[in-house]
Amino acid sequence: MNKLSLGTVQFGLNYGISNKTGQVSRQEAEKILCLALEHGIDSLDTASAYGESETVLGQVLPVVYNRQAGQFRIISKYLPGSTTVTESLDNSCQKLGVQFLYGYLLHQFDRSVFENTQWDAFRKEKEKGRIGKIGFSLYYPHELDYLLDKDVAFDILQLPFNPLDQRFSPYFTELKSRGVEIHIRSAFLQGLLFLSPEQLPASLAELGPRVDKIRQLAEAHDLTLPHLLLGFVHLHDIDKIVIGVESYSNLLENIGYTGRLDTVQRAINDISAMASNDETLILPSKWNVK
Repeated sequence: MNKLSLGTVQFGLNYGISNKTGQVSRQEAEKILCLALEHGIDSLDTASAYGESETVLGQVLPVVYNRQAGQFRIISKYLPGSTTVTESLDNSCQKLGVQFLYGYLLHQFDRSVFENTQWDAFRKEKEKGRIGKIGFSLYYPHELDYLLDKDVAFDILQLPFNPLDQRFSPYFTELKSRGVEIHIRSAFLQGLLFLSPEQLPASLAELGPRVDKIRQLAEAHDLTLPHLLLGFVHLHDIDKIVIGVESYSNLLENIGYTGRLDTVQRAINDISAMASNDETLILPSKWNVK
């Protein structure tokens, strides 16, 4: 099974600290999606909060399916506070042009969803057959601790994980024992790991030595940065790696990472040593970047 899942936030927004090209055009989105199917990438990640992403997918997927064999399993997300779960799901499905979602996640963790009818609505929509799997997109280990302590039943977790941010790795074994699908995002840390230390914003300069060391490890092992970063995540017990791309060529480069896994394995201890627990540095939502 291909572990890559195509993140589509760039289809709807100008996204990423290293993004130089802006929002992906519809024509480029079609090319990216066709290439993904051609190489066995069968999963798409989107959300109602990703600008035009769902709308763009709804417009281009029929064209893609007409050109390329196969179809995608689509995961979208509910943002609490905007509307009801059912209304949000209806809206997402309408935009996407589908009647069923492989997965539907709570976009921002909020304990209040268990105190009102929101999580019940997730379970009911799954029982109706409109959603295959339900779960959460998390940012902090204490959120997962709450779910485990309360023995909340869920099917998918989307978590940040990369050489700098390894906070969730101690949970992987238990999650797999519970049959949970682990979907990793932020493998490239919104593109920050592609920047040189000199390109880092002043507020993130403290990450310079780690970023430089990762670049040195890639060069020493004759690896591209994407191959090192994706290989590092792949070699952990996870199910999907959600990556966003800005172009056809960008995805084409990333697809080849599996051919270098043996090399990444030899460097994995050195890569793992780059971890930081400073959330002001490893969580984009806490970055003070203008």
